[in-house]
Amino acid sequence: MRLSDFKQEGNEDIIEKYNQLKDLPQEELSSKLFEEVARQKQAGTFNAAMLYQTIESMKSYMPQETYINMLSLLDSFNDKK
Repeated sequence: MRLSDFKQEGNEDIIEKYNQLKDLPQEELSSKLFEEVARQKQAGTFNAAMLYQTIESMKSYMPQETYINMLSLLDSFNDKK
C-alpha cells in the first residue's frame, strides 16, 4: 500500500501524520510509539484487538518480515501494563 492510496477525502490526518514522522530516526519513532501506547492505555482507549485486525488487513500489502515485526511489536505492547 502506498501513501497515494490514502489520498481520498477524509484521510488528510493520515497524510499529515505520515509527513511529520517519515524522516525520523528509528529510535525516535519507537519512542513516540511507546509514548502513544502508554497514553492510550492510561486513557483506557488502547485497543489491541483492533490493531491486530488492522495489521491482518494490511498483510497482503507488506513484506512478510514487516508483518512479523508488526505482530511482535504489538505483542510487546500487550506485555507491558
